[in-house]
Amino acid sequence: MNDAFISYSRRDTDFVRQLFEKLQADGRTVWVDWQGIDYSTKWWEEICEGIETSENFILVITPEALKSEYCNREIEHARKHNKRIIPVIYLPIETEDGKLHPDIIAGWFNQSWEDLARDNWEYLKTVQYLEFLQDTIDKAFAELIETIDKDPQYIKMHTRLLLWIREWEKSGRNPSYLLRSDDLLSAEKWLAEAGDEDPQPTDMHRTYIAESRKAENELKRLADEQERRTRRLRRASMTLVLVIFLLLLVAAFAGITTINSQNARATVEAESTFFAIQKDRVATLASGGVIIPLAQNTITPEAFIATLTQVAKLNTWQPVIQEFDGVEMVHVPAGCFYMGGSFDYNEITANPELLNEVCFDKPFWIDRYEVTNEQFERFNGVAENEPEFESASQPRTNVTWFEARDFCNMRDGNINDEWLDSVRLPTEAEWEYAARGPDSLTFPWGNRYKDHAAVSFVYDAGVGMSSVGTRPEGKSWVDAYDMAGNAAEWVNTIYDDRGTPRIESRYPYRIDDGREDLERSGTWVERVVRGGSVESLDYAFFRAADKSHLTQSFNSRTIGFRCARSN
Repeated sequence: MNDAFISYSRRDTDFVRQLFEKLQADGRTVWVDWQGIDYSTKWWEEICEGIETSENFILVITPEALKSEYCNREIEHARKHNKRIIPVIYLPIETEDGKLHPDIIAGWFNQSWEDLARDNWEYLKTVQYLEFLQDTIDKAFAELIETIDKDPQYIKMHTRLLLWIREWEKSGRNPSYLLRSDDLLSAEKWLAEAGDEDPQPTDMHRTYIAESRKAENELKRLADEQERRTRRLRRASMTLVLVIFLLLLVAAFAGITTINSQNARATVEAESTFFAIQKDRVATLASGGVIIPLAQNTITPEAFIATLTQVAKLNTWQPVIQEFDGVEMVHVPAGCFYMGGSFDYNEITANPELLNEVCFDKPFWIDRYEVTNEQFERFNGVAENEPEFESASQPRTNVTWFEARDFCNMRDGNINDEWLDSVRLPTEAEWEYAARGPDSLTFPWGNRYKDHAAVSFVYDAGVGMSSVGTRPEGKSWVDAYDMAGNAAEWVNTIYDDRGTPRIESRYPYRIDDGREDLERSGTWVERVVRGGSVESLDYAFFRAADKSHLTQSFNSRTIGFRCARSN
């Protein structure tokens, strides 16, 4: 955000430059269009963005400014967004009797924007001016700073909400761009206390906050329902296991005939209970609290009992941490989970392939932390671009997928080994399982967003890329840190390659369909990126199921990686 946007006529550039430099010297950030390029859609979009992202709108009033179509369009946009307008008079615009100079009015005559100019002038007459005439410039500048600094928290929230509204509108009003948790409470408090503040909240502010509250209530309802289902599932699972155990004990003291008879009854009872519990299990494991009932039994009761036993064991998993060549890795046990998901109930109902069960019959290891600058240098990592965040303990970013792949493959000297036996980038299935576990949690830490569990400047004002491992409350079930926020992470998996044969990262996930090809080349090969980053705009991007994709030769200051290895 900027402290101010300056609207002016090009003929007044010399004065505006002086004003700009004076504001900068006072530590203010100012948006000014110096280019003076021809009117175009792109140029106007940039102007609008400058107005919306600035806390104050400074209008340098001169006869030429009031006769300028561009200035009048800028005033209109500022008024539309209820920006605080600060009129600065640099040259006289009125006659001796206090009326607007006829030359200005004549400049509006027969213009397509004449009505707009007249309406702007009626509005400007109601706003207090600051006179920047030569003999009052120092006094006027002090008054300007005083005006800019008035109600700073109120103005900052007014502008910050406009920025979020802008992103929400650009996304087609995607619910993931709505306010959540503390941000929503702060916005509601701001709106309730607006009173007679100047500038007033816009209708856009009110609509955005109302839609956010509606979405938050729905998410809470789904989360509460999921929590109730989880409790029912655990109670029913324990009951079922106890019933079977008792029946087996009884059978041990009976004859062969009695055993067969009781086992037959136990099987019927287990199958009946199985249907009810299995439906609840699938619903509970659905990402984001979405309820997906299972239509029919798909495994035998005996196998289901084994599955419950495995899940119970994994739910009590105690992290295993081991150093390999001085790098801490965590052990991820064999098991199953539901991969994929969405916050949108209708989306998953219409596209059940968004959820699919993925099983690992062998354990594997994954880095406890994102690869740091220190590690990258110690293992002689090679990257074309220097890291933007240079602390030894910060994630190594600004690397392409190729550079991340090569670093992992050479980290323990096994670059010539078979893929599954070497240190490597994790597959997206491995990454997601390590993040969410056998209960297919929405986030690495649970099913509800938790403030300050992820490193994110949207939810922690002023936070930047942090040293790895600074958020223990956000670690996953295997003790892996920063799998939400901080640096987003390359994984091995191809998202899309339009070559021959075409490869797409579709569900159900399959490791043998070409998507894990290490050598796939081509300009448009896209690889999956996981985990969201410090600059992600909404906590929906921190879901363990969320994925993005970029061409494998791309690099970014917010994208890093971690390595994996087979057991």
